[in-house]
Amino acid sequence: MPIDITTNDLSVRVSLSEELTIYSVIEFRDALISHLKPSVDISVNLSQVTEVDTAGLQWLLAVKALSMAQSVEFCHHSKAIVDALELSGLSGTFDDTIVLASEARS
Repeated sequence: MPIDITTNDLSVRVSLSEELTIYSVIEFRDALISHLKPSVDISVNLSQVTEVDTAGLQWLLAVKALSMAQSVEFCHHSKAIVDALELSGLSGTFDDTIVLASEARS
């Protein structure tokens, strides 16, 4: 499965790989839901995402809007994510600093 989830009492760390498209968002949703608890911090690492479509963008918006989460952060954005956010005009929607994964390693 192209999703890795680690949890503790206060946080859920998610790493996505491969594509974030209509073909994978249901799998990601189902995997994440089973780990959610009230008032947790959620961090989603997007560095390995190679493709994203509008269903993937909708999934990101839905995760960001989770009312049960204390906070939701997207980090290490891949070029595919940045391109999709810019093309859709959603770059400023998430209130996250967009850092390309390659820049984070420098």
